[in-house]
Amino acid sequence: MTFMPAMTKKERNIHYFKIEYAKRGLALCEGENLSMKECAFTNNETGLKLRGNSDVTVKDCVFKGNTNSGILLGEDISGTIKDDSLYDNGVGINISQQQELLHSRTQMGATRVTPTIQAQSKVSEKDVILSKQNILTVEESKTEMLKQVQHDIIQHMVRNDRDRANVLHPELVLKGLYVSGNNTGILCAGKSTPQLKESKIINNMDYGVYITDDAEPNLGGSGHNYIYGSGTYDLYNNTPNMIMAKKNYWGTMDIDSVESHIYDYYDDNSLGVVEIEPLWNGNKAVGGTMSSGEETTPVVYFLNHPSPNPFVNKTIIAYSIAKPGKVTLNIYDISGRLIKTLVKEKKETGFYTTKWNGCDNNNRKVATSVYFARLTAGDYTSVKKVILIR
Repeated sequence: MTFMPAMTKKERNIHYFKIEYAKRGLALCEGENLSMKECAFTNNETGLKLRGNSDVTVKDCVFKGNTNSGILLGEDISGTIKDDSLYDNGVGINISQQQELLHSRTQMGATRVTPTIQAQSKVSEKDVILSKQNILTVEESKTEMLKQVQHDIIQHMVRNDRDRANVLHPELVLKGLYVSGNNTGILCAGKSTPQLKESKIINNMDYGVYITDDAEPNLGGSGHNYIYGSGTYDLYNNTPNMIMAKKNYWGTMDIDSVESHIYDYYDDNSLGVVEIEPLWNGNKAVGGTMSSGEETTPVVYFLNHPSPNPFVNKTIIAYSIAKPGKVTLNIYDISGRLIKTLVKEKKETGFYTTKWNGCDNNNRKVATSVYFARLTAGDYTSVKKVILIR
């Protein structure tokens, strides 16, 4: 008997590349696996295109200024996209090859209503319920309440089943991303079910996260994402699916303000609910206290990856400070020699950015090499690698 060897997928290992001004920076064939780190895709039509049926690892990469998408993913993509920066693209991450985004701007400003699971025991003949478009009679209100109860029960049952499936068979994990300044930060289409956690989706021009078709991303559970500052909605659920988005920070702890930046069932009852409570106050330093009470400033020490990275002329380094105090941010070479002091002063609690232009403390240009940005604040220290290309 002759045994045939098992067929294995081809895998590409791509490290430390910069690709720019192309129609597609890099496109992989279907079924081709990828391991990529510390690459830069800038000013392409599409930065990275993965057609499907592949396992990928994309880490510490930069996607900037790509007119269509920074990353375009086909169906059945598994793996991890981690610690990448995506900014100033048409769409930061486009999942399931949805080429066009319909910017629905209708039905805005509708009143958001808290879901009711239990009907009132006594309703007088004069009682009415105000819906978004009309006033219902007592009998009509009872019918609407029953429909809502059925909707919520079904949504919870489906969500529980899919939660168990995600735990047992995670597909695509998006973790530690910095997604900012795109038209849309993350677009989930098709039947994609990515897990999104510990990421910053902030200050995108139209949408932070846009969900369409039958997609059902998981932003909740151990989410701990920062999702706020988008021009139209921070999260737009254009599907009938319930979306889990618990334990995230939405730029505020005021529940009414958070809800006004999310579009879902309460704006159009043909859509699914976005579950956002309990909220998270953004405080990783003390374990992420959940609350729906008064607003607090996120208290977290954090040094983001320099972006772009690799860079030619300048790179931006974002960081946040948990408590007022002395802060230093220095650049070192691979031998540990101090090259440039970017910050050396007292800072208040908050978010900051600074630039490094590739020069030393004497304003002389330094050579192409690997450098290290080190942030020190109180007892907190973090180091990120940055690559300069001349």
